[in-house]
Amino acid sequence: MIFVHILIEDLLTTDYGDPNTDGHVNYFQSRDFQPKEKKTILFWTPMFFSWNPYFTAMKEIEKCKNNFTCEITTDKERLQEADAIVFHCMDIMPWTSLPKFRHPSQVWVVWCTEPPTKIWNSLHGYRFLFNWTMHYRSDSTIFAPWARFRKLEKHEIRNKDLRDILKTKRNGIVLRNSNCYDDNQRYRLFDQLKKYLNFDFYGSCGNLVCQRDDPHCGEKISSYKFSIQFENSYCKDYVSEKYYDALLMRQIPIVNWKKGQMVHQVIPHSYINMDDFPSIKDAAEYIQRVNNDDALYLSYFEWTKIYDIHFNNYWLQFCFLCKELHNPKRPAQVIVDLNAWFSDDICPKGSVGIHKYISVNERQTRNSKSDFENHNQKVNKF
Repeated sequence: MIFVHILIEDLLTTDYGDPNTDGHVNYFQSRDFQPKEKKTILFWTPMFFSWNPYFTAMKEIEKCKNNFTCEITTDKERLQEADAIVFHCMDIMPWTSLPKFRHPSQVWVVWCTEPPTKIWNSLHGYRFLFNWTMHYRSDSTIFAPWARFRKLEKHEIRNKDLRDILKTKRNGIVLRNSNCYDDNQRYRLFDQLKKYLNFDFYGSCGNLVCQRDDPHCGEKISSYKFSIQFENSYCKDYVSEKYYDALLMRQIPIVNWKKGQMVHQVIPHSYINMDDFPSIKDAAEYIQRVNNDDALYLSYFEWTKIYDIHFNNYWLQFCFLCKELHNPKRPAQVIVDLNAWFSDDICPKGSVGIHKYISVNERQTRNSKSDFENHNQKVNKF
């Protein structure tokens, strides 16, 4: 690992001059940019142990609404022509064999959709190796949230009757959850909330069922006025698809965000945050007040007049990656310490990296040298 550190750091400083740094990423004044009509993105690792999702990605990237062209491949024989190598953060394992070739213009990208508390594998030891991050965090190289919103120009503002929303609402509060015990201990919040509010609880942790393959499930869930959408992690910028799902169904999401968690990714006055109240009882009383006051309830949907929301899927993120690969003005950069970058967060201490995926294969690997260590030793001979 030490040799890779020296090799990449020396390569970058020799070619691009002394870097600027923010502590986790070193930035250089220029980049070995290779103009191409079509850029190639090579997936080096599977996604959650499966290669199947990438076949969808290959089709979806052709739908990118920009003037840049990229193709996605999983064929490692094309390593030397690839412009970007993508590693899914949850699939970088001790036994993962890293590429043995790297040309100066090639970018290594770490892609992640999960918060640090859910990264089950260790990212320790990856120093001066990866270049870009693609993550929901706003300080990522490629900012990849679940959705993006845009405030409309004055001439675009919509004049709509919000009372139509009430015509579709027949029920009060809904909760859907199948992860009964998590690091954030949401179940304790659910139990406390039950003391003051009535809500219908769907999922394996609740008493009601709404199967995803049921064609009427979506209609049933969207008939509720409020949706409890507690996150399973308190991490910087972490706002999952739950919030956006509620907006899409014209519900008021009831959330549990902490300070610093949702600065860049939420629409003002579109949600009720439990953390804004001195107690759960106070929050419950306010929710009841909103439920009983149509004007107050509909005020939470004023955003629909002045904002556009574009709901991302996994693969739309690669349109943004494609665009940046074609950007000659983006300077070279290298992540000093991958684990440190992910750990620089507001997640509670002890929660980052709490999940350690240890399998029979990993235990076997600990008794022998990993492919990565063997690779470094081979390179070190030259």
